[in-house]
Amino acid sequence: MSVQSKIRTSADISVFARNHEAYLEAVVARNLKQPLATTVFRGGSLWAGADQATKLWGPIQIYFAPIGGDGNIRYEAKLVFVKLYPNMRDEETRRLLRSSLKETKNEGLWEKGKKRVHTLYLINRCHKLDVPFPMTRLIKLSDERPISKDFGYSYSLVYRPQTTDLLNTPDEIEDGQDLYEGASRQVWVNAYERNPKARKKCIDHYGHTCSVCGFDFEKEYGWIGREYIHVHHLRALSDIDARYKVDPIKDLRPICPIVM
Repeated sequence: MSVQSKIRTSADISVFARNHEAYLEAVVARNLKQPLATTVFRGGSLWAGADQATKLWGPIQIYFAPIGGDGNIRYEAKLVFVKLYPNMRDEETRRLLRSSLKETKNEGLWEKGKKRVHTLYLINRCHKLDVPFPMTRLIKLSDERPISKDFGYSYSLVYRPQTTDLLNTPDEIEDGQDLYEGASRQVWVNAYERNPKARKKCIDHYGHTCSVCGFDFEKEYGWIGREYIHVHHLRALSDIDARYKVDPIKDLRPICPIVM
């Protein structure tokens, strides 16, 4: 299955990225006061997959390992928007760059550097993880393999890790009764897929206003909140034992993260 097909069929797409720890700490401080305040960063590689995923699923998780660090994921945020091939003559590009940190506001699109900016990516809800985890726990979409500790790129599409994946560190692996080193155990996690076509039909019918509290992100936050909404089942998928035919109008509702 191609990466594009995996993006279309899985709601658990996330992004792995590297960035400077000082910049990430500045974003954490910004989002501590205003969780939905956005910050733009520049990328030399083309984040085409992330662009496709955010357009299809809305904001997705992004995990950061500090540049020059120990290879652990120490920060998590929401990736809310991706701009490919930014150009200073484009109003949207200039508008995005206004949300730069003060430390990066004069970087432009790296016109004077060896690399050019091929991606602008916008994040919010950035926070530091209480329990960091190795980036090797993240599974790449491209080859279904863990990110190597020697991974030489600053960006990759990955699957969002399940909670149990992060809680079971090597020192915590248990055997059944006898104490033997080298033993391991399997952890099974149920994953419930959501159909992007059903999400679209639900939003086409109900719009992007929260059906519970009436909140409209675009009215409150302007263009950056445009078309930002989550879609939830009235009946939790975890309560359903088998695949079922979903009715986007009867079974789904747009719900904002504030309600969740």
